[in-house]
Amino acid sequence: MEAIIEAFLNLIVSLILVTALQIGLFGILLGTAISNFCINIWWELYVVFKFGFKRSSGIYFFSYIKESAVCILTTIIINSIWYNK
Repeated sequence: MEAIIEAFLNLIVSLILVTALQIGLFGILLGTAISNFCINIWWELYVVFKFGFKRSSGIYFFSYIKESAVCILTTIIINSIWYNK
């Protein structure tokens, strides 16, 4: 089921990026990365924590979201500084 959802999301996001934003091959690669991030990251971690560790994954997910937000914010700040010289 996970693979079907990921493939569907990958197709939709890639088509949107290629047709609406017209960014070509980069849109396909970005769509694949987005679908991978949205589905595989949380699904596989949930399964490992629930069935492998037999613990709640909430603390890890919160930490992961917080660190991802810091990374994205840092990228935006550096990008805005770099292109506004």
